[in-house]
Amino acid sequence: MSDMVAFITLKGPVFFLVYLASFAAAILLGVLIRRQRLKGDADLDRAIDRLDAYQTATLRDGPRGALFAALVELKLQGQIEVEGDKIKRTAPKTSIDASNPLTRGVLETLDNFDELSVADITPGVASKLGMHTDTIPQGLLLTSSQANMTLFLASLPAILVMGMGVIKLFRGLSIGKPIMFILLALIASGYITYHLFRKLSRITRQGKTALAIMENRYAALEATAYRNADMLEDDDALLAFALFGDGALTGRLEPLRAAFDALTDRDTMAELRKSSSFGGFYAYDCATPIVVYTGGGGGSCGSSCGSSCGSSCGGCGGGCGGCGGCG
Repeated sequence: MSDMVAFITLKGPVFFLVYLASFAAAILLGVLIRRQRLKGDADLDRAIDRLDAYQTATLRDGPRGALFAALVELKLQGQIEVEGDKIKRTAPKTSIDASNPLTRGVLETLDNFDELSVADITPGVASKLGMHTDTIPQGLLLTSSQANMTLFLASLPAILVMGMGVIKLFRGLSIGKPIMFILLALIASGYITYHLFRKLSRITRQGKTALAIMENRYAALEATAYRNADMLEDDDALLAFALFGDGALTGRLEPLRAAFDALTDRDTMAELRKSSSFGGFYAYDCATPIVVYTGGGGGSCGSSCGSSCGSSCGGCGGGCGGCGGCG
């Protein structure tokens, strides 16, 4: 307590310099906390063996990846047709397979209309997009509670320093001292803290490593898919898309490119925020491929720094997803 009092009662210029140094140290500490908590503790070999195509697509590209994977699977099964950016059921309509709630939800949504864009389909399946995230092996992706705690702990040091600044501000007001510099410092501090810690990549470093290992392991699959996905079995074509994104949309899957390109991140986010399962968790930044958590309640899915752009670092492959604020 005496240290706090001594800090607050420092003379103006001295306090200002000490405040800036303390805030810089707090930001550094917050970054280190975020980095440590994003390390991950998965058994990589076992985790990779357990990942299926939907979990891989979700890990790489968030909820949008899961939706795209469902549409790829339905196209491979011949249950949907694509014309431009519109999708419709094949005629005659085949029976709906109930084994996958997400693909079932897509078909049930399409059954009510002649044709729909991917953005139009999203509202009908938004509540189902989190199901594959729930089953991703532990350690590859932070849970919603872990993401909340990481955001809180990372921002706490800076918030405490700003709290000291606020006390100094009111003390200056009470004794008639100039407060312009400390006020500007607080505004700048708040802006920096908000933009550094308002969102979080939920994919851990082990999650990125798992994607990189899979990309290397299935390099031959990527090469075949990029030439012509029709040369692959349906399960392999779906896995190729899950891992390598839009580059694997060749052959009979090529028409899906226009439909996927028409879906913006804004469309996806707007619908996910309406879903109680997601509570506005996701934000995408196409600079990098990783799932991003922006706080909010209820959801359990990850979002991504974009799509896994195919590099060995967890990369930046096709189908940009989002890696904002990666720690």
